[in-house]
Amino acid sequence: MTKKLQHIFALSEKGARDLVKAVIWCFVCNLALMFPVGAVLFTVQHLLGCLEGGGSPTDGFWLYVGFALAVLVLLFVLHWFQYASLYIATYRESANRRVSLAETLRRLPLSFFGNRDLSDLTSTMIADCSSLDQMFSHYVPQLFASVGSTLVIGVCMFACDWRMALAVLWVVPVAVALTAGSKKIQDAFGTKNILNKRAVADCIQEGLETIRDIKACHRQERYLGDLEAKLSAMEGSSIRSELATGVFVCSAQAFLRLGLATTVLTGSAPVEQLRDYGREVAAYTRGRGRLACEAAGYRPCRNAQEVMEAIGYDPRRDIDNPADSVFCAHGAGYTVPWDQVPAMAHVSSGLQLDREEDAEEDVASPRRAAPPPPRSKEEEAELTAIFERTYGQVKRREPLRPVARPVEGTVRRTVPDRPQGPEYLLVDGYNIIFAWDELKELARVNLESARRLLMDLLCNYQGFKKCVVILVFDAYKVKGNPGSVERWHNIYVVYTREAETADTYIERATYEIARDHRVRVATSDSLEQLIILGHGAVRLSAREFKAEMEAVEGSIREIIARNNRTRGEDNTLRRRVVIKGKTGGTPGGT
Repeated sequence: MTKKLQHIFALSEKGARDLVKAVIWCFVCNLALMFPVGAVLFTVQHLLGCLEGGGSPTDGFWLYVGFALAVLVLLFVLHWFQYASLYIATYRESANRRVSLAETLRRLPLSFFGNRDLSDLTSTMIADCSSLDQMFSHYVPQLFASVGSTLVIGVCMFACDWRMALAVLWVVPVAVALTAGSKKIQDAFGTKNILNKRAVADCIQEGLETIRDIKACHRQERYLGDLEAKLSAMEGSSIRSELATGVFVCSAQAFLRLGLATTVLTGSAPVEQLRDYGREVAAYTRGRGRLACEAAGYRPCRNAQEVMEAIGYDPRRDIDNPADSVFCAHGAGYTVPWDQVPAMAHVSSGLQLDREEDAEEDVASPRRAAPPPPRSKEEEAELTAIFERTYGQVKRREPLRPVARPVEGTVRRTVPDRPQGPEYLLVDGYNIIFAWDELKELARVNLESARRLLMDLLCNYQGFKKCVVILVFDAYKVKGNPGSVERWHNIYVVYTREAETADTYIERATYEIARDHRVRVATSDSLEQLIILGHGAVRLSAREFKAEMEAVEGSIREIIARNNRTRGEDNTLRRRVVIKGKTGGTPGGT
């Protein structure tokens, strides 16, 4: 790799090794910048834990101060090595390059230069050396190190949480594509700028060499006019070149910073605390945020004592789920309060909550004797024959069957059947409209037409399924709206009142209707699905409801087509009978 760097960047062997060291130290410094972020993260987590748990924020203060100071010292040491391997090594290589160029020029004969201007050649070579110095001290090592550190951080973020990685790194391909796509435009402006600069330099050099002739011919004004025009052209091309570079490069940098603004927050919270949190997310993000929830199972309640105090729960009055234990004495059972169980128990239950188990203690348990190996059928038959010859034939008794004895005074209990009423279907109108592609496209043109089409589809659905359909639309943003319930053909259409969302109405209606009827709710809101499941309703996603709706429409079309075929066959048969009656033997016969 050192040989390739020497060939590509025209470096010495030591300069190529210094370049590799500079890239490595820049890479390490980029990764070390994650330590301050980690320190801030741990500090914020500690403060949040103190706010939630009621602890003191000063607990562990000196620990975090020591960690912050250690991070600062580490960053200082790493950047010191980076400076030594980057700038000092670069300028040392630049000095060697300039000395070698001077020695090479000194060995060349004067006839090699001919009529060339040595001062112009020297200034050009010095300018090229300055450009190389700036490139190797500010651009090349940082570029390679940034690419490597970005890849490492991206892989680590994907391993931690792929959603967070996508939210932060989706801008990298966009910025790279924007920079690479603008290369031709920047090269064109840069080439034109270089040509204009060269024209100005040639004009100035020509004026210096022919200054006497210009004065003798009185052509000063023309020369100055040409020089002014070339200077204006160079100034304009420089501005355009810098503008093109700034537009594309700054746009790429803006996209890279945009990745910090797109953030995915993940976590878990009780369902009870997330009822209206979706609206809060939309409010403080101004409509740009989105809340997505999915079931994570059951976990212990974090504020069990507060919940029990809020509902006034007393375990001693809970008859259905008592906390007491049942003891047996003299063939009868009696209850013992839970706090008196250890004193009344004859033996220990083996549960020791206050004593930690010793993991290194190895208690030798007696080993059970291994069961004898099973005998084959031939051995079993041989043993049976020997036993019968010795003791006589073995008579096998039939197993005793339990005899059902009627018990006097018993009462047979039955569970009352659930009332069988009509099935209810609650539909979140706008959720379904913006979940179905056809209705979504129509809503972009005319929202009222999309609502009417959904209502017509639900009318056909109700006529086929014979269920009670309630279509709910949000109207909570309409000031002074009292809400309304309309009858549209054979379905009910509900417009919620002010400050009441469709989710809230569906939750309340599900809680009231699901006691006596079977209720289904069509929505793709995951949080609402969790709540209606707790009320005893059946959830139906927008995709499943669309498939069911298409199946109903297909069944309706088949019934209509079958009826049309049957009616057409009846009409054909009737026409044939009438024609036969007119031409047959018996007048008026059919």
